[in-house]
Amino acid sequence: MNKETEICIVGGGPSGLFLGLLLAKNGIRVTVLESQTSFNRKFRGEVLQPRFVRLMKELNLEQRLEKYEHIKLFNAEIWNNKKYITQIDYEKEMPEAPYAIKIKQSVLLTFLYDLAKDFSNFELIFNAKVTSTIKSANRTVGVNALVDGQMTAIHASLVVGADGRMSTVRKTSDFSFKYKKEDFDLIWCKISTNEFKLNQ
Repeated sequence: MNKETEICIVGGGPSGLFLGLLLAKNGIRVTVLESQTSFNRKFRGEVLQPRFVRLMKELNLEQRLEKYEHIKLFNAEIWNNKKYITQIDYEKEMPEAPYAIKIKQSVLLTFLYDLAKDFSNFELIFNAKVTSTIKSANRTVGVNALVDGQMTAIHASLVVGADGRMSTVRKTSDFSFKYKKEDFDLIWCKISTNEFKLNQ
C-alpha cells in the first residue's frame, strides 16, 4: 500500500500533534503517524509552562483549552533531596501568562487532535509503527510503516521525527547525538519560518 502527503510526522505526542495542527492551519497536507492505538497510556510530562499558555493566548486557543479538565498553577517550589531550593512565582515572572497548567497528557493530545481534525488536510493514523525511512538521492522522502499490521509506504516532501528518545527516524537516518539521562527533561527551540521551505 502507498500513501502520498506533503509532510509526514512520525510521533503523535504533543510536539508531533501541535506541529501537525500548525501546518494544517497553513494549508499544508500533513499526516501524523502514532504507534499506539490511542492516547490512553502513561506519560512523563503533564505540566504546561507559562510560555505554552502565552502561545495559546496568541493563537486564540486559551478558552478552548480551558474547556478540558486541568488545574492552574500560579507558583511552583523546587526541592532537591527533601531540601527546599527556591520558588517560582509565575504571576511575577510572566504577567501576560501568569500560570502553568497541570493537565493529563492524554487530555492535551485529545485537545490538539480535536482542533486538528477540523482540517481536511490533516490526518492522524493510529497503530502505525514506522520500521524504516525511504531514501532517494541521499534524501529522506518517506517512511515505511506497519499500519494495523499492513506494510505501508508513505511518501512525503519532508519527514519529521517526533518519535522520542528511541526514534526510529533518527536511527534510520544516520543521525547521531549524545544523551545524558536526567529525571526531568526540558527542551525549547525556535525555528525561523524563512528557513523552512518545501520542495515544490
